[in-house]
Amino acid sequence: QGDWYSAPLPLLEGGHSQYMGAEVPFDLGTLLAIEFAAMAGVESLRGGADAEKRIYPGGAFDPMGMASDEKKVKEIKNGRLAMV
Repeated sequence: QGDWYSAPLPLLEGGHSQYMGAEVPFDLGTLLAIEFAAMAGVESLRGGADAEKRIYPGGAFDPMGMASDEKKVKEIKNGRLAMV
């Protein structure tokens, strides 16, 4: 209930957030630490030192085999058009 900018106020006041009516058992600091650790792990796997070992669309992230070179170029062009 309410608007999006008042949603984190209970967390800032020491309360707990709710997700679909169920109380989340973590405070703001714990949630931020979990998110930071998860994103750091994913980014460390994606940004490997060797260009061939980097995890980009394809491989484990493309179980249906939809990451062709043609679609990658279309996605880049679509992103550039969206930025204009």
